Amino acid sequence: MNNGFDIIQRYSIEFIQMALEVGIDGAALLKQLPPTGYLLTGFRVPVIHPKYRYACSVIMHVNQTKQGQHWPLVKFHSFKNGGATRVFNGLKISRQHNPMHVTVDETCVVKSGTEHPPIDDSWRMKNFLNLSKLYFTSQDLAVTGPWLSKRLCGHATPALIKRIFVRQIDEANLLAPLSHPVHGLVGYHKISIEADGDKKRHHIHSAGLLKGSYIEILPQKGITHNTPALCEGLATGLTIALIWTGPVYIALSANNLGAVRNNLTGPVTIFCDNDVWKPEVGNVGKTAACRALVSGDSLIIPQFRQQSIRYQPTDFNDLLMLEGVRSLLKHIKPRSL
Repeated sequence: MNNGFDIIQRYSIEFIQMALEVGIDGAALLKQLPPTGYLLTGFRVPVIHPKYRYACSVIMHVNQTKQGQHWPLVKFHSFKNGGATRVFNGLKISRQHNPMHVTVDETCVVKSGTEHPPIDDSWRMKNFLNLSKLYFTSQDLAVTGPWLSKRLCGHATPALIKRIFVRQIDEANLLAPLSHPVHGLVGYHKISIEADGDKKRHHIHSAGLLKGSYIEILPQKGITHNTPALCEGLATGLTIALIWTGPVYIALSANNLGAVRNNLTGPVTIFCDNDVWKPEVGNVGKTAACRALVSGDSLIIPQFRQQSIRYQPTDFNDLLMLEGVRSLLKHIKPRSL
């Protein structure tokens, strides 16, 4: 007879991700799951960093359907940062992955037309966990940090830092978490600072989850908010957030603008790149932004002075760096909710 534990193994990616979000090392926990009904606390809970030690708990219950099928319910909890709880519901997750037909046989194999997860997702998950440990043990991006100071021309403020989740893992590398409205934390956007420019790469824990995912900049507290803003790059999003008081969603590529837009509700202001220097492929940034627009949205395109053209600028960060914050203010006009 199955006991529900095989569902946890089958959907270990979801299990590990939920544990991670409260500071628990889900991969290690899989090797030492507590008995059903037993509250795991203190040093017995494996954590991703010592700062979470003695601050987390895990409890698991194995339930049974009317058909006699066993399924697990695991609750992860942390007292850190005001408290956080995540719940792994084995029955719900099984149904989400197999919406047309879900049964659990005597060996607890969830029947499906395709295997889960894809083979290479195990490598992605290991990479994701390693980056997560780096992220959670690193410092927030400093106002006076060299990368931020250069990109924002010294205009970064403590208020802006409170709105972002970018962290400096060492002198040459930054990490920003990638979020999805359905799947939660799905990976990280890594920027490596090199002599010939920034090198960027996305690290996702499961194939296909980059579509619709974004880096989020929170709305500024205590003041009237603008509508949500949507743009391509991190430096562009940070530039917009210098002025924009509402949330900013960073899609990281022109091709992802439409998918992120579909995950947002209400009017949105899209700040597009003006890729006029790529005649072989066309103005990709503007074209993708126009396609992403829905009724009620606004589109803002950077326009550059003649003396800036020789640098082949494309986005609002280029506008700030070449023409200053006054030119940026002329472009960015608040759209109130």
